[in-house]
Amino acid sequence: MTQLKQMLPVDTNIKEAYQGGTDDEQNFIQNLSLFLCTFLKEHAQLVEKKTELHQLLVEALQYLILISHVEEVEIFKICLEYWSSLASDLYKENPFSDSAPLIVSFPESPSFMSRSQNQDVPMRRQLYNPLLSKVRLVMISRMAKPEEVLVVENDQGEVVREFMKDTDSINLYKNMRETLVYLTHLDYTDTENIMTEKLHNQVNGTEWSWKNLNT
Repeated sequence: MTQLKQMLPVDTNIKEAYQGGTDDEQNFIQNLSLFLCTFLKEHAQLVEKKTELHQLLVEALQYLILISHVEEVEIFKICLEYWSSLASDLYKENPFSDSAPLIVSFPESPSFMSRSQNQDVPMRRQLYNPLLSKVRLVMISRMAKPEEVLVVENDQGEVVREFMKDTDSINLYKNMRETLVYLTHLDYTDTENIMTEKLHNQVNGTEWSWKNLNT
């Protein structure tokens, strides 16, 4: 991590660096995402047990969050696989969060049991919570579109529904949706606040764009 911070300081705008980078620099960022995701998935729980290594774990996750903003779908899929695994693991470890479940549910999403009141947040979840808020922002900001349905008139003059299928986009949407569901049940208030702020920014023009409106 020391060498990585010298090459790529943690305050680097990796999204912009990737867009303006050479092929070698872009390949480096993609390889870095693969390395971080593989290492964290296999060894993070060992690192969690050593308090003196927590800061290094947090820094690794911060890099992965920055890489998750890169507008390259293959890199995002690499990051998404890890975030999905982490969110699922944290939820299943202790499904009764201290936050009440969100009333609005997603179709075909994992089923969740009702929570017990006044339970403390597990220590492991406390370690990840500040970072998970940034992951929620990534998921909400970059949410892929679901299967599109258009209402059209066919050759016989009948009004029918036409399904626009994009398999890759639909699969990405389903994976992101499932990840966001787990993240929401880990802290529904934070998810609601992020969504409310994003909608507010659309209304006041701060983040207005047709692209943002479609996500």
